[in-house]
Amino acid sequence: MKAAFTGNGMKALGIILFAALAVFLYLKFFSERFSNKNYDPRGFKISKEGTYGTASRMSEKEMKEDLEVTTPANTQAGQY
Repeated sequence: MKAAFTGNGMKALGIILFAALAVFLYLKFFSERFSNKNYDPRGFKISKEGTYGTASRMSEKEMKEDLEVTTPANTQAGQY
């Protein structure tokens, strides 16, 4: 324990603390893997590629033209 408070021990502790701080700051501010930017308020992951979860980009008019917007009882599923 005495060795930690010598000159070399204090240098080593400083290097360890600096490295830990650098890792923490990287993960907090620069790593998108651990950020919440890719999630909507409901907690669903948002794709950067736009391959799924893109229904919010569709306007109400487009939705009614392309999709069947009705109640389950009135659907035309399977009737082509």
